[in-house]
Amino acid sequence: MNIIRMLKSRLTYREVAPLAYSEGLRAAYSGLSISGGSLKGKNVVVTGASSGIGLAISRRYLQEGCKVIITGRNEKKLRKAAFSLKEHWEGVAYHVMDNLDAGQLAEAVPAILKDRDVDIWVNCAGILTKSDSSRRFREVDNGTYQKVLDTNFKSTYIICETVANYFEKLHRKGLIINIASICGILPSYGYTPYGISKSAVIAMTRELAEKHKGTVDFQCVSPGSVATVMSNKKIGDDISNPGTMVTRHTAMPEEVASLVVFLSSDAGRLCDNLRNRGGIVCSASEIF
Repeated sequence: MNIIRMLKSRLTYREVAPLAYSEGLRAAYSGLSISGGSLKGKNVVVTGASSGIGLAISRRYLQEGCKVIITGRNEKKLRKAAFSLKEHWEGVAYHVMDNLDAGQLAEAVPAILKDRDVDIWVNCAGILTKSDSSRRFREVDNGTYQKVLDTNFKSTYIICETVANYFEKLHRKGLIINIASICGILPSYGYTPYGISKSAVIAMTRELAEKHKGTVDFQCVSPGSVATVMSNKKIGDDISNPGTMVTRHTAMPEEVASLVVFLSSDAGRLCDNLRNRGGIVCSASEIF
């Protein structure tokens, strides 16, 4: 008798198939409202929303009844993403914006704010290079290093200050959410441009929260490994392999989106108030 068959005949067991990132799993995070209707009619801007986490966040806000402007640097991809969202929801618009171009940001961000009474701004745009993914810090050239820092950190700072000043000028209690990364917390990626840039985003969010305290809410979400193109994952791939991340789990973009939208809701903003009194710390995120 085959050794495997012999063991099976003597053991009580059940076979578990690999966990595939499927449309069914995506749908499981797209059912009931997360915000309880508190976000209906809100105007939201999501940067880096052509695909991945940014697109999932945009989709989730639309499901909650928000109007959403998505941004990205590649107009073709951005237009395709906007079209895919418009197939199911109204209130979708897009604005081409390259976060690496400070001059373009100086024009694009005020233009978006002038066009729409924005309530929530989510900074999701970011890049990860081959040097980052392979953790070859000493092989990173100056150009790559600067490109990653400018895209992931500098542009986020410029946008945060511009949007925060917009909220304060209108005496509106706005919300800015920055998407950082667990790579900005763990030493495994801490010496790469990507990890350094995300550490900077986390620290910057803390500082801006203190600077604009009482007038603008700041939140920072630091996801672990997520099934996106950036992580070489797509629909149909096995996401049960924990890899080397401390989270021991490959998350779906929809999971991150659900957390972001919850933190935007009345209940999530209550968490912010509790944190200000020293009462709460959220897993995978920081609330300031």
